Amino acid sequence: MINFYNIARDCGVDHKTIKTYFEILLDMHLWHSIRPYKERSNRKNIQAIHKFYLFVTGISSYLKPFHYTEMRGSDEDQSFEHYILLELMAYKLIREKRGDILYWRTKEGYEVDFTLPNLAIEVKISSSICNQDLKNLLIFSENEKNTSFHFLRVQKKNNEGEGERERNYNLAS
Repeated sequence: MINFYNIARDCGVDHKTIKTYFEILLDMHLWHSIRPYKERSNRKNIQAIHKFYLFVTGISSYLKPFHYTEMRGSDEDQSFEHYILLELMAYKLIREKRGDILYWRTKEGYEVDFTLPNLAIEVKISSSICNQDLKNLLIFSENEKNTSFHFLRVQKKNNEGEGERERNYNLAS
């Protein structure tokens, strides 16, 4: 998530200037913006902050200080989330689907990576699924009765001798 006020303060310019720069990047299709989902529940959502993704993954990879095979933790999760976003965008375009790709986040810190009309998707890279991984979808589901919920993960398995990782795609709903 990008906060224009924080960037403007760090750069010593007005937040409107930073917002204009990001709008130029959006117009050039170098960035993609995801707005927050506005729900009808009792929980307070974070409404004003958009999530931004580089549209060209090569630029994103170049800006990282390491090779993609060395990614771990949140960098690895963000890259997989980025990949799923691009796949969702392509699916919507090919199938001529309407509705925006959004995300849901509360002030308490609960977040669902992607919401579309009647669909919520949580994306993780982990060696196993635990209750904590599903908690965000369960909290989101409290007020969204007509929504299909999906948990998409890449399973990590370390091969001791070679140090490579095998990736299995599992979709649980």
